[in-house]
Amino acid sequence: MTPIIILFFRWLAQLIIAFPLFASNIKANLKENKGKLPAPLKIMRLHILIASFFQVMMTLLLLSNKNNMLLVHIYVVEEFILDMLFYREILRKGAHRENEPTKRPIFITAIGIFAVFALVNAAFITDTNHFPIYTFAVQSIITVVCAIKYYYARSFDGDDPIANNEFDTFKLYKGPVFWMNMGKLIYFCFALPLFILYVMAMENKEQHTAVLLWGTQNIFLIILHIFMGIGFLKFTGDPSKVLDFMTRDRKMANKERRRRYIQDPDFAKRLKNDPDLLQAFMEDNPDLFG
Repeated sequence: MTPIIILFFRWLAQLIIAFPLFASNIKANLKENKGKLPAPLKIMRLHILIASFFQVMMTLLLLSNKNNMLLVHIYVVEEFILDMLFYREILRKGAHRENEPTKRPIFITAIGIFAVFALVNAAFITDTNHFPIYTFAVQSIITVVCAIKYYYARSFDGDDPIANNEFDTFKLYKGPVFWMNMGKLIYFCFALPLFILYVMAMENKEQHTAVLLWGTQNIFLIILHIFMGIGFLKFTGDPSKVLDFMTRDRKMANKERRRRYIQDPDFAKRLKNDPDLLQAFMEDNPDLFG
């Protein structure tokens, strides 16, 4: 990787956070979405806002040739706290079943233990002038476990995750969360070994290798923020617009009924003689009865 390419990815990694930042603000302020942002997306929106502030401050320190690792120490804690609150929402018991809304207390416990560990690490193990590899390693492992657990729970735990028992709030966040969770899984799976190698390179004074490893990590950071932005762009405040198997089948059935209603007078007559079916058909096709 040439110095120019490393520099390109370095600046792109610092600027790309603007994508999820703007995407979250645009989608949250659309008329149909106002006041409907689910809790997991609110948490990630707050994280992106705080992360943008940290990114600006770290970049300013970097341009001033000052050490910015203290901010990295703080940022790792902030990210872990909000990620655990995020997973607390989407990994609560029966997240996609409204009759089982219990949140798991383990995430609050993890936040408390991690915060204490981060303080001990900064004070006695890894000082604030160096990358907090131990806290980042713990953060990465726990986040990867949570990300895998989410996909496992959605795919194999209990009923068909795309079924009649989904409630509207879950429908609103399941699409965005898929992309956000995937971004976290990819980033932390690859970033952890890269940062371990980076710290080893710095200890051995292999500056060129360290720069190369940091540049490679930037690629995965870019992927993370792209996936976060896509997640926000996937949000809609209207559950009926969420594409799932049930919605797809209903739309396909309605398309066939529309065709027969327009082309087959006998079918239209039979439909009008059934008040319940006619009411449902009118709700799905208001343009035919305007």
